[in-house]
Amino acid sequence: VQAKARNVILEWEQEGLGPARGVNYPSRFRNFDTTIRRPVPGLGEHTDEILREFGFSAGHIDALRKENVI
Repeated sequence: VQAKARNVILEWEQEGLGPARGVNYPSRFRNFDTTIRRPVPGLGEHTDEILREFGFSAGHIDALRKENVI
């Protein structure tokens, strides 16, 4: 009850999953907003972007996906 009253536990709506809960920032600062601005990414949501940053081509990423590697 105390943790919820102090906003240590946050609740939000996670797209495709429904209600979710998580731990807020442990430190508190004056005039520092700790509200959730967007949900956590979905599983694999940024895979292509990250692989491109590591130099993988679109063709290579597609091949990995077809082989069920990613």
